[in-house]
Amino acid sequence: MANSHILLGIQTEKTIAEVIDGKEELSKIIVNAPENLKFLSGGSSLTELLSIDKSKKLNFLRSFDQLSDSFDHLLVDV
Repeated sequence: MANSHILLGIQTEKTIAEVIDGKEELSKIIVNAPENLKFLSGGSSLTELLSIDKSKKLNFLRSFDQLSDSFDHLLVDV
């Protein structure tokens, strides 16, 4: 269960589920968090993401390419 948003005290409207489903761009769901962090929500109890098809998974992973120049480090809590 991804719960970093709870620990950081932030609420997010969108999660990686929207990116995987092709409904949103990865760069648009990243939000500001405390301590100058940027946050990408994995959501809570998104067990259905474990069974996504291969093409959606590959498209999701490729979407990180657009962010490679923007961040030095990336932590993903899913």
